[in-house]
Amino acid sequence: MPPPTSYTYLRDRIEQLKMEAKALNKNPLPTKISLSPVEQYCQKISSWINALPTSQQDRKYGINEVITLAGLKGLHEELPAQADVADALRKAGFSQVRSWKKADRNKRFWLYKHPI
Repeated sequence: MPPPTSYTYLRDRIEQLKMEAKALNKNPLPTKISLSPVEQYCQKISSWINALPTSQQDRKYGINEVITLAGLKGLHEELPAQADVADALRKAGFSQVRSWKKADRNKRFWLYKHPI
């Protein structure tokens, strides 16, 4: 192959190729929008709680119960981080309450606040 007759800078050639590629690709595929783990958990929790009858929605839930019942999975571990789940519960409309009963050992529970 003979050498090119005119010399151009490599960066100019790359820019030209990028512009040609953009012109050919007028209908790019939509890029997948990745959600944060908290947003993913919030969606799963919301769909789970809305599928329950009202009597079940009024019940107090522990954070481990929510993880199990809503089917939440962690990114790198089997279980998700409890701080992420707590943030998702707050976004989904839950409020945190503490039980001061001796039998409950001052455990924290989550109550669902019905949307008005």
